Amino acid sequence: MRNKLFCLLLLLLPLFSLAQSVETIKSSPDYLWGEGWGESIREADQMALQTLVSKISLSVENAFVNVEKEVAVNGVMDASTAIESVMKTYSQATLTNTDQIVVSQEPDAQVFRYVRRDEVEKIFEGRKNKVIDMVGLAEKALEKRKIDDVLRYYYWSFCLLRSLPDANNVTSMDGAVLMTWIPNRINEVLSNLKVQKSSVDEDFVTIYITYNDQPVASLDYTYFDGRGYTNIYSATDGIGIMEMQPGVSKQHLKIKCEYEYAGEAQIDKEIATVVEVMKGRNFRSAYINVSDESLSLKAKDASLLASSVEDAVLSMDAGQFSKNDLAPYKKVMEKVIGCIKAKDYHSAEPYFTENGAEMFRKLLNYGNARILEEPDLSYLRMGDEVLCRSIPMSFSFRNNTRKFVENVTFTFDASQKINCVAFGLGEESTADILNRDSYSEQARMILTQFLENYKTAFALKRLDYIQSIFDDNALIITGTEVKTSVYKNNEERARFMDNKIIRYNRFTKNEYIKHLERCFASNEYVNIRFANNDIVKAGDRYGEVYGIQIKQDYYSTNYGDTGYLFLYVDLNDPDNPIIKVRTWQPDRDPDFGLYGLGDF
Repeated sequence: MRNKLFCLLLLLLPLFSLAQSVETIKSSPDYLWGEGWGESIREADQMALQTLVSKISLSVENAFVNVEKEVAVNGVMDASTAIESVMKTYSQATLTNTDQIVVSQEPDAQVFRYVRRDEVEKIFEGRKNKVIDMVGLAEKALEKRKIDDVLRYYYWSFCLLRSLPDANNVTSMDGAVLMTWIPNRINEVLSNLKVQKSSVDEDFVTIYITYNDQPVASLDYTYFDGRGYTNIYSATDGIGIMEMQPGVSKQHLKIKCEYEYAGEAQIDKEIATVVEVMKGRNFRSAYINVSDESLSLKAKDASLLASSVEDAVLSMDAGQFSKNDLAPYKKVMEKVIGCIKAKDYHSAEPYFTENGAEMFRKLLNYGNARILEEPDLSYLRMGDEVLCRSIPMSFSFRNNTRKFVENVTFTFDASQKINCVAFGLGEESTADILNRDSYSEQARMILTQFLENYKTAFALKRLDYIQSIFDDNALIITGTEVKTSVYKNNEERARFMDNKIIRYNRFTKNEYIKHLERCFASNEYVNIRFANNDIVKAGDRYGEVYGIQIKQDYYSTNYGDTGYLFLYVDLNDPDNPIIKVRTWQPDRDPDFGLYGLGDF
């Protein structure tokens, strides 16, 4: 009997200790706390967090300045309610330095949450750093004229900034007060955009968009089409489109540059909740008139971006052609372009190999494909192959909110038939690779072609090609963002900061292909954008082995994310590039940055 009582006391001792710990925290002036009850741990934890947030709100109320004016509400809101609304954006995403005690388990769960008063400031420090980091990302994107990224990062950083209690005291690395600097910078960028009408084909208008008189690499926009404001359209390499309702005048058109990106903000729970809570800021300079002075793409300096590619091509011996050399390729492309414009696709197929014809059919089925204007094509020889770059085409999808412009490239084989169709990387990214003269001409061309084929394979759902480019023993790591606010212990909390959990999956090649097959089947479309590529060659003893770090924006019908892709690519057999390692991560790791060759 005595032994049984002793065992019972041992079992109850942790509960006594737990209760004593909770009561000690409650009675201490050094802590803020909240507790909650529910049928599940998650439900109880959410209640405990809400109570804790209310107490944190009261403790920091004096630090917030004019917060009522910044919070989106219906009706009248006092300062206390506004502050609590802002603080809830932390509870849902970034309250990572609070501690949790599970007092009782399910189904009668009780959870206790607490934080030291002197730790409250750290809650805001992480968001402050994120603001500064996003401003830096916007500045880097501006160097590449990726205006969509510029406006997205500036606007999101501005929303995050306004949710900080000491927002007026946050400065950039150069000492600028960001509360005034960011909106001024947004207006400055928008004021340097110019939109010109390029051509009109019935109700279809092609436009040309520049930043500081240079073609934008990318820009998202909407416009009034005569019935209402459209879904988002994406311009690439300066070229965009406007599809007007029948009978609507094509004069005095106007676009609205997208900058809020409320839909894409869902990728990051912290940003999503802040954008939702804070009042939207109306930037009138986002509305840009379309010049009625029509000017063809050839007459415009559309080659400003393309010229950097042409310069790289002309510096490579492999790119030299005589007029006689070009004649048969030009003749074929004239026929193919004519067939696409006439929608007589079947008549174009004799100019393709069997593999090329299959890709051509998939391209035309990708999303109501349309050639925008008579393209100014360039040709580049690579061994027995000839690359024809590039035809600007628009793609739209019946059940989706995005419309894309892609520059399409065609590759001829030795028999002068088209055996490959691909979406270009964009002139800026292409030039970045081709201008790396420390690498061989062949390697530069193969890398460019490989990345274009890679992104196109996802768009056209070419499982056969994707399967062929992965080594049978490849290391493949994918990531998907999931959210949680409940942790088993502090060790798990430390691993998953910011309540943003990336569920990493390590796949074998066969598992990865099956995963992609399910993904492709459940999405009407997949589109990948690459930017900011960084390519490093391995040591000479490895031969032609390269590590590719590249920023990837992934869009699909039911999922989207932004992160960094790393590919370890073996080009020792130039006709058969092989991926040995493929990893994805959402951000640069604070300890080691991005995965690279040195990690494998």
